[in-house]
Amino acid sequence: MLAPLQGIEPPPPGPVEVSLSPPGSGTRALRAVLERLLAQGGAAWRAAARERFRQRSLFLPPRTVFLRSLARLAYETRLGADTTLAGLLRCVDASLRELLAEQAGAEAAGAPYGHDEAAFYEHVAARAGIPPETARRACVALNRLPFGERRAFQRAVLEGHETHVETER
Repeated sequence: MLAPLQGIEPPPPGPVEVSLSPPGSGTRALRAVLERLLAQGGAAWRAAARERFRQRSLFLPPRTVFLRSLARLAYETRLGADTTLAGLLRCVDASLRELLAEQAGAEAAGAPYGHDEAAFYEHVAARAGIPPETARRACVALNRLPFGERRAFQRAVLEGHETHVETER
């Protein structure tokens, strides 16, 4: 069980009022919904998404996680889904599952890094003292470890803290 989100101001109670029929269709409609979501709760949602991601101690590019989560929320909002904090957290969790699978698949296929990924993997490589071209492989392996081991590695190597292995949550 995860600890509750602390220090985060939730968005206004209840669903955000978003028109499910913005002008245009397809990408323009999703963009309109996304702009409304950001205007009405963006800072709180960004903080909640960042905290949920931190709680999971996963080795994925944070910007990619946030953008995927927000895009999923915009899409689901168009379909009439929940736009409360709980709805966003479900979108973050679903995005994390997708991105973990995509990361492993890209590594297995030997696909090149995307722009946002390159900066993240270079950072991981520099902090961990490994060659940049092996950073995604290391992240895939780390993401397969139990939570406590991932968190210990993250705190000790990437954040520079002394740490001990926590038990699985």
